Amino acid sequence: MRNLYFLGFTVLFLYASTQTVATHYGHMTAHNDQGNPPPSIQATVDYCSTGSESADYEYIGNVFITGGVNNNTDNSTYSDFVSTNVANVFQGQFVKVVIEKGVSDWYSTDVAYVFADFNQDGDFNDPGELVGSKSGSASPYQITFMVPPTATLGNTRLRIKFGNTDPVGDAITDDPCQAIYSFGETEDYGLLITTPPSCIPPHGLAVLPNSSTEELISWEASGTNPSSGYIWEIRSYGDGGSGAGGLEATGTTAAGVLNATATGLTGGTNYFLWVRSDCGGGDLSIWEGPLQFLTTCDPTTVPFIQNFDAAIEPDLPPCLMTQDQNGATGWRMFFGGSPGAASDLASIRYEPSADTPADDWFFLQGLTLTGGKPYILRFKYKASDGPALVEDLEVKYGTSPNAAGMTTGVLFSQTGIANNIDSPFETAMVSFTPPSTGVYYLGFHALSAAGQAFLYIDDIAVESCATPTNVKAHGVSSTSVEIDFTSPGSNFVIEYGPVGFAPGSDGSAGAGTVITSATSPVTITGLDAGTAYDIYVRQNCDGGTEFSQNAMTAIRTLCAPTTVPYMMDFESGTAPDVYPSCTSVWDVNGSSGPVQNSTGGQWIIGEGVSPDMYVSSTKTLRYIYDAVNNARGADDWFFLQGLDLTAGISYRLKFFYKGSNGPDVKEKLEVMYGNSAQPSAMTNLLYENNNINTAVANPWDSVHVDFTPTSTGTYYIGFHAKSDPDQAVLYLDDVSVRNTPVVDVGVSSIKETLPTCPADNFVMTANVVNYNPIPLNLATYPLTVTADIIGATTTTLTANVNTGTIAPGATLQVPLPAFTFNDGVHNITFTVNNPNDSENGNDSYVTSVYVNPVPAAAILTPVDPQSCALVSTQFAASSTDPVVTWSPAAGLFTDAAGTVPYVPGTNAYSVYANPVSATTYTVTSDAAGCTNSSTVTVRPLTLIANWPTKVCISDEIVALSATPAGGTWSGIGVSGNNFIPSATAVGSYPLTYRYTNSGGCTVSTTITAKVEDCPERARPLRDDAVILYPNPSNGQFSIRINSMLYNNLIMRVYTNSGLLVYNRKLTGLAYGRVVPIDLTNLPGGAYMVYFYYEEGNKTSDKVFPIIIGKK
Repeated sequence: MRNLYFLGFTVLFLYASTQTVATHYGHMTAHNDQGNPPPSIQATVDYCSTGSESADYEYIGNVFITGGVNNNTDNSTYSDFVSTNVANVFQGQFVKVVIEKGVSDWYSTDVAYVFADFNQDGDFNDPGELVGSKSGSASPYQITFMVPPTATLGNTRLRIKFGNTDPVGDAITDDPCQAIYSFGETEDYGLLITTPPSCIPPHGLAVLPNSSTEELISWEASGTNPSSGYIWEIRSYGDGGSGAGGLEATGTTAAGVLNATATGLTGGTNYFLWVRSDCGGGDLSIWEGPLQFLTTCDPTTVPFIQNFDAAIEPDLPPCLMTQDQNGATGWRMFFGGSPGAASDLASIRYEPSADTPADDWFFLQGLTLTGGKPYILRFKYKASDGPALVEDLEVKYGTSPNAAGMTTGVLFSQTGIANNIDSPFETAMVSFTPPSTGVYYLGFHALSAAGQAFLYIDDIAVESCATPTNVKAHGVSSTSVEIDFTSPGSNFVIEYGPVGFAPGSDGSAGAGTVITSATSPVTITGLDAGTAYDIYVRQNCDGGTEFSQNAMTAIRTLCAPTTVPYMMDFESGTAPDVYPSCTSVWDVNGSSGPVQNSTGGQWIIGEGVSPDMYVSSTKTLRYIYDAVNNARGADDWFFLQGLDLTAGISYRLKFFYKGSNGPDVKEKLEVMYGNSAQPSAMTNLLYENNNINTAVANPWDSVHVDFTPTSTGTYYIGFHAKSDPDQAVLYLDDVSVRNTPVVDVGVSSIKETLPTCPADNFVMTANVVNYNPIPLNLATYPLTVTADIIGATTTTLTANVNTGTIAPGATLQVPLPAFTFNDGVHNITFTVNNPNDSENGNDSYVTSVYVNPVPAAAILTPVDPQSCALVSTQFAASSTDPVVTWSPAAGLFTDAAGTVPYVPGTNAYSVYANPVSATTYTVTSDAAGCTNSSTVTVRPLTLIANWPTKVCISDEIVALSATPAGGTWSGIGVSGNNFIPSATAVGSYPLTYRYTNSGGCTVSTTITAKVEDCPERARPLRDDAVILYPNPSNGQFSIRINSMLYNNLIMRVYTNSGLLVYNRKLTGLAYGRVVPIDLTNLPGGAYMVYFYYEEGNKTSDKVFPIIIGKK
């Protein structure tokens, strides 16, 4: 690796930490006047603390500070080296701080801040004490600052704060006292500031290669402006001024001259630059240095190849030089292989800066070229993140390996390089003619804008006889291949042989077989089928006096042809671009790669994630649009294995296809066949569709085409994607070729929609399609149509058709015997059969239906409801709660008050019924469209009130009764559920009975209560106003009042001898009242019972003889 340092820069980019002979160093060690490092010091001031949470990722591995510090460190969140690592510097001195990474790589978001407490006040917050910063992933960081002439003498502190600015976590800031940040580390060092010497050395040493033997050296002026100029030495070893040993070149410059040219050096050799000031009179400064550098390699000749694969990680390959003109990022090696490298493992790439535009060069080894002779520069390049981020590149050449020397000419210039990491490398080929014979250097200049991404370069070649490029081989038959390449010239050697053979380098064959050609393409014949070959192409220049390098490709010849039937379902392919064996592709117009939606422009093997994306199994063939080059349309062929076909025989090609993003995006496809697997041989059109506007979610379209070859031979069928630019994806699956069948019929569907509720005697009708291009005579080719049913019921229905014809493409409807669908799953396969139908893939139509069970009929409560009843439904155990509806809706309500009418057809498990008249309601239960029903009759509420046939005013009490019971009576003479005639007078009275049922309905009825005088009840005592019974008795008997004339009576009992033995006044008497009498205390015998009315005559006495018997 080579790094260049330039005049006039105070912040210099340094090398990677691993130093080899291929590394161009800048490494300096400070000495005191005696050449010894300064003593250590101990700072006593307390400083604020800071540090990271973790140094496990990026951290500092080494720190170099002018004045004696060269400290290897391990990862630590904070390290204090103030007393052990002290830089001895003086006022006005330029100090260089070099910070190298540890084992872990740095990130583009990393940054280092350097602080110095020049006034020794215990902080880093004074103006000028943040002395510099550097960011990016490239190690090391180099920061140069000047110690202020006014800096306080003595011991102080230098702080290096390194970390990540990524906002994930706590990002580092330029606050020297930031308490904590997530990643990185902080290291503190000692500074011992002394007074400046009388003669101050220069600083900012730089070298710039001029040739393999010359180096342009430069430095920045000493602060004392030495009157006698400067003394410089180039040494292979030893310190400056250490004598002749190791001294390779030396010189002086006059006062104010800050550069010189060191000559007589050896190419590809490590040297050390030392410079000191000469202030006159023997007053010399200490030596500044060493700055280690590597001279560029001696020039070489063409052909020249740089493929970067000789590089040893992390360095650039030998003899490659870089120049970083902006101190930011630059060219670095990439060892990650494909897709970042065009060949093998390595390439070179420009690494971007977020805020600094690219201005970075790398130079090839010097090439000795002949003036007036044309040469070819060829290289491969690509961007990493196009089209969002784009890169800019130019290639120049000149006589010195530095930017200023690139004056001979511009070889290549392109802005806006917009491909991406998944795209193929672009190839640049430039012809140029040097004006004179000499050594020339080619420089690659990255000049992208800030904040872009990576730019990759690989496989650089400089030749005078151009090596053919873009060499491709296509199998066109089982025994021949076609070789295509790009090259100027008209004389080419093509050498082919088994894999691994050693080719020749001129017009003669090596270990292979040679043919020649003046143009591309070239067809090689006579090969073995299904065999791998290496093929080399080289150009013959100047009539055989000069040959180019070999350009190599490899191929396996196509398989031997096969016979029909042939099936290709793409399952043997591997995503994205390993195609099934014995098939081939031909990309006519190039592509950006095989990654869908990232690159594209070619056929790939796609792995489906749903049945929408494949017909069988999981893989399909897909043409994917070019997402990088949206101006590139489709021009890509996919060829089936060769098929041996016979003249005059009809064959059928069948395949399935669909688009991905229709109808807005349309794809185009044509299918052709010919006698070799190449576009130019596709002379017979089989199918074309320029308006494929389906989408992934749509069903697959199928095509079958019958064709008849005119001659016997091997034929190849090609599928040609030809969609317009910037479309989407075209899917292809399940391609088959077979003999055209005599009969080709199939069941495409059925006429009826299958029932989802149990159905008796359901007739299904199969739609039978004639897929052949000729009419089908059913008398000659009768059909058998079956429906195989399994599931809830297992049976086969069969219908035979043996009359009539079916026109090409027409449909015949064939009814099958009736079938009863019970509840449950029914899987039905409808199939049409004929022994001559060999196209079985379309014979059947498969469907399935779930027949839901009929829901249970509602059980209604109450069974015999009346008006205002809450009628509720109940159901036997069921897997689904049905929807319950009522009809008619008249008289139904959803609230008890009867204010919210039931809406017909709505679900209600209970309603309130209050019809005007007796109404029968149908209650329907519906589950998944299947119904059952029950009925209930709701009667109006009817009251029946009862009244005795005759009620006399003399009746004591009349019990009132009505149906249903439980209501209330009201009216004159009513007391609760009784009527009191004595509370009225003779006449008629309306009595009302009111009843409220459990549903809240209230009804009433009225009867007429008639109270009569009943004169027949005015019986005097002498007649039968009193009835005594039984008689004789045991002394217990009853007196019933049989007259309304008496409300009290005197009752006396006498013995036959006239002795009074019982005396009682009976009061509260009324007609019909019965008064029990107990005379069991009297001895048995005959007695006289005497009644009389003491309040008047009323013919008022009555005597009953009674007998009281005793056992």
